[in-house]
Amino acid sequence: MSEEGGCCLPAETKQAYEGKMETKLKELGAHIDQLSERAGTEYEKLKVKHEATQVKLTELKKNSGEAFAEFKTGLDKAFEELHQAFEEAKAGTARAKEKMTQH
Repeated sequence: MSEEGGCCLPAETKQAYEGKMETKLKELGAHIDQLSERAGTEYEKLKVKHEATQVKLTELKKNSGEAFAEFKTGLDKAFEELHQAFEEAKAGTARAKEKMTQH
């Protein structure tokens, strides 16, 4: 009967969020690795962003529930930036591949 994000379950909510972000980072990391052959320098930039986001997740895990909201906001932003950079790199490699097949 507890509401998501309510006062009664901060540890569970934090734990669930950590698990969700770990999974999302792991999946995106695998996609980044698949892109590595085609992305060149973009791949290196993505790996740096991925590692920085992973550090934020580690920091979140180390902090108490009181700091959770602050770290969650930072981690959400870092993940969104990483995901956007990945999508841009993926689109760029697709365009490059199209150009190569047109010639």
